[in-house]
Order: sequence, then C-alpha cells, then structure tokens
Amino acid sequence: MAAEFDRFKSELEQCLDVLSEQIGKLGSILLDAKKKLSASDYERLEMFLLDRGLTQADIKAAKAVADGKMDGRLFFAGVANSKILSLSTTDQKRLLSGEKFDLMAPDRKTVYQKSWGEMDPAEKDQLLGPKGGGIRLPHEQITARSAKQKNTTVFEDVAYRHKTLTLTYGHKTGEIQLGAIVQKLKESAELDAFIADLIAIRKQYEALVA
Repeated sequence: MAAEFDRFKSELEQCLDVLSEQIGKLGSILLDAKKKLSASDYERLEMFLLDRGLTQADIKAAKAVADGKMDGRLFFAGVANSKILSLSTTDQKRLLSGEKFDLMAPDRKTVYQKSWGEMDPAEKDQLLGPKGGGIRLPHEQITARSAKQKNTTVFEDVAYRHKTLTLTYGHKTGEIQLGAIVQKLKESAELDAFIADLIAIRKQYEALVA
C-alpha cells in the first residue's frame, strides 16, 4: 500500500509541476506579445483568454509567475490572486512550507492553528486580510463572522448607460453590467421576480403620467 501511495503522490506531483510550468509559459507568451503587438491586438489576445474562462486577475498572476514575482504553485490558492501577488517571496514560501499559522476563532477569544493546505477559503482570506499585503497575526485578522458585520451603503442616485448600472452616493460609486445582473439573478432564481417588479414599477409611473 505504501508503494502505491508513493506512486500516486509522485504522479500528482509531476502533474502539479507541469501545471505551474504551463502557467509560467502562458505568462511569458503574454509578456512577449505585449512587447510585439499593437495595443488593440494585445487587447484582442487577452479577450480570447477571458472568453476561455480566465479572469483579468488570472492573466495578471500568470505574468507575475513568468516574472518570478509569484510562485506558480499558488496560482490555484483558493483566494484572489491579487492577495498572493501582494505577498513577499518569503511569505509565499511560508504558505507552501507546511507551517502552522495562528488563526483567530470566530469567538475572538481563542486561537487555533492550521497549515495553508488545511485551511478552507474563508480561513485563507482571514489569514491574508481583506487586501492581502502580508500574513496577519491573530489580533489583526477579520473572521468570517466579523466580516459579515459590514456597513451597508444606501445609494442615492442611479444611471444606466452602455448596459451598465451605476450607483452613486457622495464620492462612493458602484457599477455592475447588465449581463452580470442577469447571470447572478438567474443563478439565484430571482430573475423573473426582478423583471416582473421592473415592469410593475414602470406601469405605476406610466399611470401617474397619464
């Protein structure tokens, strides 16, 4: 059994090494293309990758791997790549070392330990903080429970242009594209109710004007 385990582990390790290498290769191709293509052609190239399922954060991370600024093994880290990119080389190595990190419990009274691989996505976010920048000590961490206690901004103005909904309140601005609204509401089975409410409200205003 031990021999079989070692064989499977070795095969998986080889696959992971290939994945890391290919991510770096993808980043190298993009860096080279950015130097040699026109801005419009390079934008088309990135759009090709976005259409294939990558995000802008993925593209930025792949280029960082090629530049040696990010360890390719952390590309699939389970948290936003921007947080990994904000870490020093030393901190990236710590995440991959098996080190046990101190995590603040939801009660904010006790501390427990887990390695990066043992953590779920919420714990990884907690360890790195809302915007990354480093590995947080327990007293600096925002737990999943405390993160839910956020202030809600009630926007006062709204505009709809170029299939994008823009909300504003003072200097605060929020934007969401029509396609994203439809997709998110469709996933939560709330799209039909949203459309019905829009139609009903429109009829109310038309009745007032008539």
